[in-house]
Amino acid sequence: MAACCLLICHATHVFGQGATNTNGTVPTNMVLIPKGVFQFGDPEPSPGQEALAPVHTVTLDAYYIDKYEVTKVLWDEVANWARTNGYEIESGIDDGPSDPRIASARGPNYPVRSVSWYQAVKWCNARSEKDGRTPVYRLGTNVYRTGVGIPTCNFGADGYRLPTEAEWENACSAGSQAQRNGELDAIARHSGTTHENK
Repeated sequence: MAACCLLICHATHVFGQGATNTNGTVPTNMVLIPKGVFQFGDPEPSPGQEALAPVHTVTLDAYYIDKYEVTKVLWDEVANWARTNGYEIESGIDDGPSDPRIASARGPNYPVRSVSWYQAVKWCNARSEKDGRTPVYRLGTNVYRTGVGIPTCNFGADGYRLPTEAEWENACSAGSQAQRNGELDAIARHSGTTHENK
C-alpha cells in the first residue's frame, strides 16, 4: 500500500496551445506546469538510490497537476461512481479519529492514503471516464478497470494519470534547481506534520 500522496496529471497537448481543456477552462484545482528543461537526479544518492545519479537534463512538455493531494471525499466520490460502472476500486481508508496518523480520518478534505498503485491508476481511469475523457491506462486493448496487471500508459489520451517521476520532481521543485525548495516541514507532509487541503 502506498503511503505517499496521490497527485494527478493531465497533459496539456490535448488542449492545444491555450493550455485549457476542451470547454476552454483550466481543469479544476489543477495548475499548469510550463514546458521546460530541468536538472533531474541526485548528485549524492542514498544507498540503493544510485539510479538517480548522475544529475542529467530532462525536457518536459507542459502539463497540469493537482494543486493538492487527492482528498478522501474526492477519492470516494470517484470510487463510488467507478463501482457502478464496471471498476474494482476500494474506498479510501478511514481508521477513525482515534488514529491521528491517518490524515483522511481527520476530515474529508485530508489526503486519501493506503491505496495501492493499481487502485490509483484504475481510479485515474474512472475519474477520466466520469469526466467524459479518454482513460489513459489500458491492459491490451481494454481500459484498465479490474484485476491486477501492468497497464500501458497512453500519454496522448486526454484523461487523468499519475505524474511520471520527472514530472513529480519538476513540479515539486517549483522552478528551483536546489535539492529542496524550503525547509522540510514547510514543503512536505510527513509523520510530524498535518495539513488540511483548503
